[in-house]
Amino acid sequence: MKAFVEKYAPEVLSLTKALCAIPAPVNGEAKRAAFVQEWLVSHGFSPAIDDAGNVVFSTGEGWDALLMAHLDTVFPIETPLTWEEAGEKIVCPGVGDDTVHVAMLLYAALYAK
Repeated sequence: MKAFVEKYAPEVLSLTKALCAIPAPVNGEAKRAAFVQEWLVSHGFSPAIDDAGNVVFSTGEGWDALLMAHLDTVFPIETPLTWEEAGEKIVCPGVGDDTVHVAMLLYAALYAK
């Protein structure tokens, strides 16, 4: 697992950056959900978006685990989504709540696949 994390860390960061660029205020996260769904399809999964706007999928490996993160942020639609990096620190509205976790869970699904 350590080798997997080290190999994909730059891609997780890149995916986090892409997700952060998509506004996702409460009850307005449909574009972000669509992006996640498309990413999953491009990586061989068969995701669906349910009636509540959740992106749901299975790794198809019979795992009995539920991994989840929320797509929305507390920031209004007009909030500038400025990405900044300073050493090992990254700053962007919503990055730590919960966008980086979405990216990490997507790569966890690849690991489980």
